[in-house]
Amino acid sequence: MVYITGAVLHPGVVEMEQGDRLHQAIGKVGGFTEDALVESVNQAMILKDEQQIDVLKEGEENRIASVEEEKDDRININEADITELKTLSGIGDVIAQAIVDYRTENKGFSDIDELKEVHRIGEKTFEKIKDYVYVP
Repeated sequence: MVYITGAVLHPGVVEMEQGDRLHQAIGKVGGFTEDALVESVNQAMILKDEQQIDVLKEGEENRIASVEEEKDDRININEADITELKTLSGIGDVIAQAIVDYRTENKGFSDIDELKEVHRIGEKTFEKIKDYVYVP
């Protein structure tokens, strides 16, 4: 779910699929208004759950300057693909696939401690990766 505000025809919350881009959400709210500063947003941006995007009007300053979360270098284990998971210490193809399989079978992780339930992730592996992963 993302919240689109500002210079769009029908501002509001829209439901999107994982991996959708901003231009798709703009379409769902009816597109830009005539006075929209289209360049104020990156239409190619991949959207994140709970994100708010404010489309400015021409001559307007950003009203929601710091609404965006600070960049988090940790990996979201509910969204990461195998390639991202393999960047974690001790995680190779087999364990990365096991994480994805567990996530799919259990409709995601509720917290990072649940990683210990994944086949082949023991206490030692968990200790190596726990500071580099998160569940939103």
